[in-house]
Amino acid sequence: MKETKVVCPKCGASIAIPEHESFTAGIAIGKDSGLGTVTLPLESENNSISKNRTAMKASKKIEAMKAAGIDVTNLFAVTNAEGVESIARLENGGLTILADNDPIIIAIFKGGTVPNRRLFRRWVMAQVFHMLTQKDWKTGKPVGFLNALQAKGFCYSWEMLIEEIRIQAKLEMLDQENFIQRNRWFNKNVAGAMAADYLKQLNEHVEQRKKKCKRCKGTPYITLNGNNIFVDDLRKKVFNPLERCARLIKDAKNMTDLYRAAVGFYQIVKEMYSPYSLVMSPAFKDAYKGAGGYFTMRNLIMFHGCKMLSSKGNPLVESSSLRELDKLAEVYKNGEGWRMFGAMKELIVNNGIDIEAKMNEWRSK
Repeated sequence: MKETKVVCPKCGASIAIPEHESFTAGIAIGKDSGLGTVTLPLESENNSISKNRTAMKASKKIEAMKAAGIDVTNLFAVTNAEGVESIARLENGGLTILADNDPIIIAIFKGGTVPNRRLFRRWVMAQVFHMLTQKDWKTGKPVGFLNALQAKGFCYSWEMLIEEIRIQAKLEMLDQENFIQRNRWFNKNVAGAMAADYLKQLNEHVEQRKKKCKRCKGTPYITLNGNNIFVDDLRKKVFNPLERCARLIKDAKNMTDLYRAAVGFYQIVKEMYSPYSLVMSPAFKDAYKGAGGYFTMRNLIMFHGCKMLSSKGNPLVESSSLRELDKLAEVYKNGEGWRMFGAMKELIVNNGIDIEAKMNEWRSK
């Protein structure tokens, strides 16, 4: 039988294997294994393999668990002598390693990626760039950002608002940094303004319908979204329920309350009068510009090498650029989102960003 020899990769020295014994170097090796000469891997090779296998850092896993609403107060990121990170749980005074096949980890990471809250909303920049360059399918000319936004439809504005509030309701307790960034523009004030704007448009529509109302046994009625409603019942059946929900929006104490109130309001809207021809609320458009401008700038600075300028016109490093961005965000929140959008355009010009070239680059990847 061919004898197995194990040699050192650096000096070529043979390692003796006694009869009837074995040791492990990735596989079990015995003297009579018939493997010929086996060269041991270098320590650096072992480390690179370990690093590849543990690309999901324990600290990021714990961070993702926290974002998913799991209590992580008794979890710790630990590193062994070989540099491999693991999650350890402190339980009953003892520290135990949490295996990768633990049901909690499987549930969170079944998609194969680790969420990182500081990288979220990267899709916003892609959407903003797309809308800035959107062209009319007939003429091939740019339609403009606001026209591209309005083309998404009135219902889109409420559905996006409600989804944003739903997410913020979770972040409010779990991640204040993230919550503050998102709440600057999509908040109770914007929801209240959108509700008031809808009531104004609805009232104007009803007044127009009253001029041409039909009659049933002499009693006038109008049709709203396929529902026949007597004119005398409009206050009780249409406006009172909407105004009640609008008050709940105004009086919401937290994002969970605001979410319930906004859902209730929009549910009535869908039943009453929500044609695509309705114009989006100016408050929504401004919030959309503010959030779009802020998160686009944040991603341009963090991932595309863009720099804000100092008061003297000098480029700032990344950390200073992000601080300057947050200062602008605090100044331009609550009704001045359009200014943040203008600052975004200025950043793009100052850094020589070609929007269409960037989009083509993403498509090729």
